[in-house]
Amino acid sequence: MITTLHVKKGGLHTTVQDLGRYGWQSMGVPVSGALDATALRVANTLVGNAPDVAALEILGTGPVLEVNATRVRLALAGGDASIQLLSPSRRDLPNFESFCPRPGDVLRIGSLTKGAVTYLAIEGGMNLPLVLGSPLHLHPWPVWWLSRSYSCQP
Repeated sequence: MITTLHVKKGGLHTTVQDLGRYGWQSMGVPVSGALDATALRVANTLVGNAPDVAALEILGTGPVLEVNATRVRLALAGGDASIQLLSPSRRDLPNFESFCPRPGDVLRIGSLTKGAVTYLAIEGGMNLPLVLGSPLHLHPWPVWWLSRSYSCQP
């Protein structure tokens, strides 16, 4: 069975981040990547991933996720945030430790109480398409402004 996390609520600002996209800066492509590379590496290490595997970067209030997997190991590392198992039993889960929720469990990652960003790493990573070697989204370049003519007048 493919491990999935169903996003029930996205949270304030949750994105997929890795350590960035290097080697394309001469073409105008930004490196981008995790705001806190150390926390991303720690989260990945806790679940047995390579340090550069993409994870969910959470700012502000986190998402609510439903687990659809026979087995998955997760870890939250970075700024302090509450992480609660909502069903079938309500209990708090630790930061900076891996845990294995069961199929049907619902996880709620609350607001960060210390720090600005935290990372939810998923054992085995995420199956996302790569663009220039990274799963990070590239926004289209706004070329419309290049076609405008501007005049400078005194």
